[in-house]
Amino acid sequence: MANVANSVNVGPLVLRAQADGLFNANDVAQRIENMYLLEESTLRSVWGPTAFVPSTLFGSEGLRPTSNVYPAGDSRYTGINAATPKYGFKQHGIFHCELQKGARDVLLLHTGNELWEFQGWNRNWRQLLSNPAGADGIQADLLDEASTEFPTQFVPTGNGVVIVPQGSRAYFYDGHCIAPLGFSEIPPSPVGRGPTSSSDTFDADTLRGMNDIGYAHSSSKSGALLEFSEVAAMATLALTAARQPDSAMTQGFGRCRLGNTTTLPTSDPTEIAKAAAGWLEPGEWRAAVQYVDRWGNLSPVSAESSSVECDQQPSISRTAAYKDYSDGPPVPLSPTRARIQIKWTGISQGPDHCIGRRLYRTKDLQNSGTTGLFLMTQNAMSTTTAFATVPDNIVTQFPDNIPDTWLGAEAPTILPVPQFKLAEMALGRLWIGNLIDSPGTARPSDPGFWGTFTAGSDVTPDPQSEIMGMKSVPNGLLLCTEDTTFLVTASDDGQRFRHSPLSTAIGCVAPSSMKTMAAGQVVWMGRDGFYAYEGGKISFISPQIRRLFKRVTQPRMRQAVATYDSRSREYRCWVSLDGSTVNQTCFVFDGSGWRTRFDIVADSVCTSKDHRQYTLVGGHIPGDTDHSGVYLLDHDASPDIPELDAVKNREALVETAWLEATDSDKAKTSYVVYLWLRETENTTITIDVLKNWREKVIETNTTKRYSEKDVPDFWGTTKLGSGTWRDRRPFWTRAAIHVPSAEAVKFRIRGTGVWEFVGLQVEMAPRYYGGAQVTP
Repeated sequence: MANVANSVNVGPLVLRAQADGLFNANDVAQRIENMYLLEESTLRSVWGPTAFVPSTLFGSEGLRPTSNVYPAGDSRYTGINAATPKYGFKQHGIFHCELQKGARDVLLLHTGNELWEFQGWNRNWRQLLSNPAGADGIQADLLDEASTEFPTQFVPTGNGVVIVPQGSRAYFYDGHCIAPLGFSEIPPSPVGRGPTSSSDTFDADTLRGMNDIGYAHSSSKSGALLEFSEVAAMATLALTAARQPDSAMTQGFGRCRLGNTTTLPTSDPTEIAKAAAGWLEPGEWRAAVQYVDRWGNLSPVSAESSSVECDQQPSISRTAAYKDYSDGPPVPLSPTRARIQIKWTGISQGPDHCIGRRLYRTKDLQNSGTTGLFLMTQNAMSTTTAFATVPDNIVTQFPDNIPDTWLGAEAPTILPVPQFKLAEMALGRLWIGNLIDSPGTARPSDPGFWGTFTAGSDVTPDPQSEIMGMKSVPNGLLLCTEDTTFLVTASDDGQRFRHSPLSTAIGCVAPSSMKTMAAGQVVWMGRDGFYAYEGGKISFISPQIRRLFKRVTQPRMRQAVATYDSRSREYRCWVSLDGSTVNQTCFVFDGSGWRTRFDIVADSVCTSKDHRQYTLVGGHIPGDTDHSGVYLLDHDASPDIPELDAVKNREALVETAWLEATDSDKAKTSYVVYLWLRETENTTITIDVLKNWREKVIETNTTKRYSEKDVPDFWGTTKLGSGTWRDRRPFWTRAAIHVPSAEAVKFRIRGTGVWEFVGLQVEMAPRYYGGAQVTP
């Protein structure tokens, strides 16, 4: 077609983002669907997905794994299987990370009512959480419901992963062992055994009456209750009969160490043999227990035991010099020889992941002036480096010969690990939020111990609201409710935390939508669109799609899921649109503009944190609910998937804005559309033409997806060894159209399969009158 006089070329228009506006700039599209951004800043139609678990494992038919179509609580539920596998009704969460400095690759999937780990070496899964417990995991009851709820949360900590299923307690997995996070239990109190007195007064002749029965250790001599001679003990049969079998200190263990003593001043040393040199003061002690797990997490400290007491007792003995076994005269001794030992029994055994117990004891409550509990050393040493007083989960009793002066640090006030919905690593701690009994509270763990929570550090910025989002930022932690956003930072002394409001009108409605982009922006979904936090400020980043966003199903916002694809450098967020019960629509943000895609229904999503940078989705292909599972995006489909209409006939399109809309009072005529593409398949692409603000196609044309001047070798049809494939070549192609006297014109470029769009150019001319004079 010859060039028309006075014609001009509009473009080239490099369309990379869409907007809802009526008067968009020519280089902003009205719609871009099922296209993703390549490294060279071109748009390619989405392809795949492919089933992540290879289909070759499942018999000669090569079928993909199936899944339940009913949740676990439904009577029609038929169970799931990790070895085959058969997936659950819904993929509640998927997560990938590397542990042990990249030596351990972990891919976790919460499917149905079980948690699986992918075994790449076997190309299938193994159960970590299930009921009953699998060979490699533990028993757990995870919820599997169709109701709207947050997806399962996963938080990498460096030495493991914190797993937060909704409606259940949290777990910790270090790549080898999985167990509940910390302790939700409070241990029972231990039971103390100590001496009791057989009389209210001390009998100097028999040395009986005080601290002489019960668990009455007070000597290093075998068979002795107090410091008197063995010969006298043998002669006093009544005393021997009353003696407890465990009353004596074991030979070689030295003297007893508990108790405060008083020493009498001696003014006449020659009279010292006639009276006691001092006495043991009355005393009282209590103890408590605390569990320790394999990662060093601590349980709350138990309530204090009942008291163990001793009575006042003089420090005297008798000599064994008399051969007739008579008692002999009293002999004064050092008051330290009257001290006692006690024993703690009934020390409770912790849950399966407990590997030790710490014992705490008071100092002498009647003489020390303090009522605090202090850590007991593991053995007869004044200091300890052991992780626990009782370094096992078996022993239920502990002989206590630790003097008050050897007691260690005071017992911390540890809180039970509550049930919570959200978690995030920030400021060197694990933060948990939306606690079951306090939805507006966030609580930090102790540094390095992700399941230990010390009292007094809670942050509750908005007590009347539910925490809906938590995300680490360089200077603290972003904390969002539905309508407010706060920044949590450390206090000046580094021991506590403070919060300051960033916005009292902007919040988060989907915790799994909060993701950090490569440049450091934190992006999330609010009630009316998407927001970003950067440099201490919050900005609204989705004004271009406000009209489309109004179609998001508000009651289903909290189930939205997102990831940052580090290959395409895109933020992708899947949401429910138009009342759908599932997340069938993906909003894509590349840092400057938006697109949409509809190739997968996503229950959960993650990007692998390794060189592959896979985008993995737990969900299903639209219309294929029998095969819900794990899919890999933006890769060629597995052999059994292309036959699905949702994949085979999936259409990608780029629809321009109304071109020359701001100059629509002057009609124009369009003659030619030039498309700038890259060679892909041996087929065509379709161009629809729309005119004068009407969504009615007035003309349709097609053009090749390759240059007919220099036909390339096509993948899949060229014989092996006869073709050459390098980077796909860009080329221009043209489609002849004729849109006379149009106020505004729009073009919709669409096609199935694989095609790559670079830009377009339109040849236009002023309105042609054909020589007739027409009133303007």
